Amino acid sequence: MLNSEFISHESSLDLTGSESSRLRTAVRPESLFITCTDSIMDQVIERIQRVPSILVLRSPGSEPPLETDGDDSSSSVIDHVLNQHSVRDIFVCGHSMCSSASVEDRQTAHPKLSGVDRMLQKIQHRQEMNERSREQVIQQMEKLARPPSVSRAISRGDLRVHGLFYLTESGTFTTYDELNSQFVLSSSP
Repeated sequence: MLNSEFISHESSLDLTGSESSRLRTAVRPESLFITCTDSIMDQVIERIQRVPSILVLRSPGSEPPLETDGDDSSSSVIDHVLNQHSVRDIFVCGHSMCSSASVEDRQTAHPKLSGVDRMLQKIQHRQEMNERSREQVIQQMEKLARPPSVSRAISRGDLRVHGLFYLTESGTFTTYDELNSQFVLSSSP
């Protein structure tokens, strides 16, 4: 059923002539936004994808590919935007409560813990997860800058790599300040 619906919808698309040409010239990304596949980021991505100059790449834990990872789709996207488009900024965006940054859950059942102690334990666990997620963003920025094509573009001043951290609880972004080695409150990307 779904397959036949897709085929009938696909055949109703008329992307020939001027419409096809307009679409090819209209999609010129200036920024690449790499973020997590966690569903918690869906609403953020939905807003970002409304901006035609931003291309979104989603991978588990916002993980950019290594050059040695081979010819996978993520490597191809990064290579393509660097070589075929005028992408000047790459944003690596992590988020609070990221499933890929889960810290081993230390919340084993302790019947002797009071409700307050259990609550404090949960808060500490959440803080540890978020700190690990922030560390992952920094590591991923460094990893992204390693391939020769990316490092050359950065050294020429043609490309900037930015770190973002989305606080899902408040809906705000923090930006990685390399000079001070910390995330600071920012406006939306």
